[in-house]
Amino acid sequence: MVVTWNPADCSPNITLSNGNTTATKGPDGEYSGVRGTVSYSTGLRYCEATVPSDNEGSVGLATASEALDAPLGYGSLEGVGMYDDGTVWMEYNYSLASGSFGDTRVGFLVDLDARLLWVKDSTGAWIHGGDPAASGEGLDISMLTGPLFPMMCGHFLNDTSTIYGTPETITLGLPAGATAWGDDGSGTPELPRKAIRSIFWFSAPGEVVEEPDDLTKIRWTMDGLTSPIPASNPAFPDATLYGANATANGTNVVLNQHDYIEVVSPVFGLPIETYQQPSVARISFNGIANTAESTILLDMFEWAVSQVALEVPWMLNVLRVTNMRQGPSGEEWEQIDSDVGDLKIGTNALYEVEWTDDPQGTGGTFRFYVDGVQLGADKPSQYKLRLSDGMDVSVNASLGNTSSSRNGVEVEYIEVGYKA
Repeated sequence: MVVTWNPADCSPNITLSNGNTTATKGPDGEYSGVRGTVSYSTGLRYCEATVPSDNEGSVGLATASEALDAPLGYGSLEGVGMYDDGTVWMEYNYSLASGSFGDTRVGFLVDLDARLLWVKDSTGAWIHGGDPAASGEGLDISMLTGPLFPMMCGHFLNDTSTIYGTPETITLGLPAGATAWGDDGSGTPELPRKAIRSIFWFSAPGEVVEEPDDLTKIRWTMDGLTSPIPASNPAFPDATLYGANATANGTNVVLNQHDYIEVVSPVFGLPIETYQQPSVARISFNGIANTAESTILLDMFEWAVSQVALEVPWMLNVLRVTNMRQGPSGEEWEQIDSDVGDLKIGTNALYEVEWTDDPQGTGGTFRFYVDGVQLGADKPSQYKLRLSDGMDVSVNASLGNTSSSRNGVEVEYIEVGYKA
């Protein structure tokens, strides 16, 4: 489904063109508007549109009750509009950004569950609501109730707005965790990648397969990498090694303090409407933890959205999982330890944590494994687990922070398995 301007929900003095993606105001001197063809009540949605070039025209979001013959958002509780001078109006309240935005593209990110709005300019910089990836609070649009549509409103002759709602037409960058406006999943999704043979010399994505246990698995292996590791570490689309002290022996990469591996934003493709919640998820680290100091085996983190991390905490002989997500009631965070057991420190071992959803409850169950053997009892989870597409996957660091990195962390492979 592609979002366009709707000829059936349009003022008579608006002309549509370019497959109904461009709306142009005629010469009558009155306010004239048009709504988009697609509305949403929940989820994190994003679209882009051009702002009309005079300070009476605007583009933004509205309910089905917003008048087509009135300025969008101004004096109204049914819409929010971005104007040429950078102001965003809703009722008689406004947010101000300096500059002139006429005939330029802007992006609208809306959390329909929290009723928050962020706006970015044509350079991709967030100009209203702050940066959502850096805890920007967003503009409160909670007075807009019900489904929201994109909407433009023109006032002067040739006020024009073009809407862009597909991944192919979005140019300012689809924000992490958001779904393009009009994307109902019926198109061909970008599939997760699997089986990266070498983080340095195999950059093409591998195939995605359904494993016998019915989990889709994405694995990154270190096979074939030997020392001396090149001084310049090319950043391939899938994985990058940072730091100057790592070595390799053909099977394992040996990370030392301030060395880490990072995979940027693998695509899991779980629906944002259900907070990207899998029914089962398993994260795995195969390698050697050479010390019982606190060691980050695998950290998956999108700032202010979700985190799942598997680590060996300081001198406790347990595995620990950190589970954080932005859910329907805000940020939900917990740390859960396995029972005490033999972690096989100093030997090549497979460390895993598996989460299973409780469909009837608020959380689920964590299970910990070492070399395929469960480490103690099941551990209840208070919250659901979230796998967001904007997660950075790291070993020996978290979002590039190496303050907890350790010497002698050997990595044979890392893997993420999940099922919707």
